[in-house]
Amino acid sequence: MGLLSHNKFKYALIILLGLFIFLWYFLHALTPFIVGCVIAYLLDPLIKRLEKLGVKRLFSVILICLLFLSTLVCAVLFIFPIIFQQLLELFKSAPSYIFAFQEYFFNNFPTLQEKTPILSESLNGFSEMIESKGVYLAQALVTSTVGLVNIFTFLLIVPVVTFYLLLDWTILIEKLNGLVPKKYNSDIKIIALEIDKTLASFVRGQLFICLILSIYYAVALMFLGVKFALLVGIFAGIFSLIPYVGFVFGGGIAIVLAMVQFWDNPIWIGAVGFVFLIGQVVEGNILSPVLIGKNIGLHPVSLLLSLSIFSFLFGFTGLIVGVPIAAIIGVLLRLLIVSYKKTDFYNELDQTD
Repeated sequence: MGLLSHNKFKYALIILLGLFIFLWYFLHALTPFIVGCVIAYLLDPLIKRLEKLGVKRLFSVILICLLFLSTLVCAVLFIFPIIFQQLLELFKSAPSYIFAFQEYFFNNFPTLQEKTPILSESLNGFSEMIESKGVYLAQALVTSTVGLVNIFTFLLIVPVVTFYLLLDWTILIEKLNGLVPKKYNSDIKIIALEIDKTLASFVRGQLFICLILSIYYAVALMFLGVKFALLVGIFAGIFSLIPYVGFVFGGGIAIVLAMVQFWDNPIWIGAVGFVFLIGQVVEGNILSPVLIGKNIGLHPVSLLLSLSIFSFLFGFTGLIVGVPIAAIIGVLLRLLIVSYKKTDFYNELDQTD
C-alpha cells in the first residue's frame, strides 16, 4: 500500500498530537458531540435498512431516533432507579454477606482458618470498610459519573447532534472522501473500509451481545430468586464487552451471593453457576461467531489496555471511545505489518550466507 510505504508518518504523528491536545483542552465541551457521533454511527445501519425497504431517510431517522429516545427514557425512569437502589442495598448488606460467606467457607473448610488466619482478618477488615464507607462510595460513584458532564447540556445536545448526523451521514462521508488527496484515495478507501468493517463487526456486535447477556443473566437470576439479580445481571452483561471478564466477575459475584443466600441448598448454588456457564457457552459458540465473526475480534488484553489508558486520560468519554479506538489501532497495525512485510528491508536476504 503506497500510503503506508511512504515516509510520512511524522505528519500523521503531528496531526495525532494536535488532535490529542485539542481533546485534552476541550474534552468536556466535546463530550456530548462525541456521544452523539457514536450513537449515530451505531444507529446508521438501521436507517439504511429502512431506506432499502423504501422508507425515506428523513422518516427513517425520525422513527429510529424516537425509538431510541423512548427506550432510553424508559431505562432512566424504570431501570436505573432500581439499579441504584439495589446498589445501595448491596453496600448496606455487604458486611452481613461477607460474615455469612466467611462462616460458610470456614465451616466447610475448617483447616483453612487455622492455616490462613490472614484471610479471616482481611475479610473482617473489608467488611468494616464497606460498612463505614460503602453507601458513601455508592452515592459518590453516581454523583461523580453524572458530574463529568453537564447533564442538562448533555440531554439537549446529544439528541440534536445524533439526529442531524444521521440525516446527513451519507453526505458527510462523501465530503470527507472528497478531501482525501487523489493520489492516496484508493489507499485511504481501503483503510476506511477495513476500519468500518472492524467497528461494525466488533463494536456493534459486541454491544448487542452485552445487551443480550444482560437481559439473560438478569432474568435467569431473578427466576432463581437471587438477590440483586438485576444489578448483577447488568454488571455481568456490560463487562462482557471484554471477553471472559463479565463471565468471571459477574459469575463470581453471583455465586458468592448464592452461597450466602442458599448456603443450605447447594443445588441452587450450582444452578447459578450453570446459568453463567450456559451464557459463556452461548456467547463463545453462537453469539460471537454470528454477530462478530471469527477473525474480527480484538484481543482482551488490548481492550483492557485501551479502556485503562483512555479512561485515565479522558474519564467518562474515554470509556466511550476506548473500544472503537482499540479497533481502529488494531486495523492500522495489521495494515502496517502487511506493508512492512512487502518492503525490501524485510525481504532482503543476508548476502553473507
